[in-house]
Amino acid sequence: MKWLLILLLAMPAFGQWQLQGQGRYSYLFWDLYDARYYKAEDGQALSLTYLRAIDADDILAQTRKEWRRLDLGQPQWLAWLARYCPDVQAGDELRLEVQQQQSRLYFNGQLLASNDDPAFGPAFLAIWLSHKTRAPGLRQALLGKEEQCETC
Repeated sequence: MKWLLILLLAMPAFGQWQLQGQGRYSYLFWDLYDARYYKAEDGQALSLTYLRAIDADDILAQTRKEWRRLDLGQPQWLAWLARYCPDVQAGDELRLEVQQQQSRLYFNGQLLASNDDPAFGPAFLAIWLSHKTRAPGLRQALLGKEEQCETC
């Protein structure tokens, strides 16, 4: 119990994260989600607030596709996501908090799962933050290089 308390005190609360940037991701005619990128002293986080219903299978398929395109990803990461990624409705939020040794996945503020592979979180965030991202305008907005991203 003592170690759990120490661990919890060592982790920054979401309120301590500093917003770096935000933007909206649209595909063709559909607005899909609003994204926000945060940093803390020892981590980073990405929050996606969905603007429409999307099945977990579609989220996983797109993640797989992006990791292949970026030459990232491991089969066990997709299996982990398949176990915990929910179907989303308009207004739902998925957030991944990434720290040095662990990533935590939240759904509407509730912890779903933790991943102890230190490479998982950065690889997942690379979908949005890599120089090779499919949405460079959104990347710039998330990194705070633009105030708004209307055409991502």
